[in-house]
Amino acid sequence: MIKDKCGTCHGEGRIEQLEEVQIEVPAGISENERVRIMAHGHEIYVRFQLQDDQKFRRDGYHIRSDVNISVAQAVLGGT
Repeated sequence: MIKDKCGTCHGEGRIEQLEEVQIEVPAGISENERVRIMAHGHEIYVRFQLQDDQKFRRDGYHIRSDVNISVAQAVLGGT
């Protein structure tokens, strides 16, 4: 039993604090997939939630989108 508890952590030996960490999202990540990263000397697990999009849809590991193009764009190319 801890007699004199720390005022910051209240005897737990750790404190929670928010930090912004930049991570790279692996290609083909799936819903609820978990990735382990190291940041600031700590191991962090990140779970991904995917948001539906009207323009794009998933087909396994592929991202699909239907786009209308002209015959000229199909033959000559375009951006």
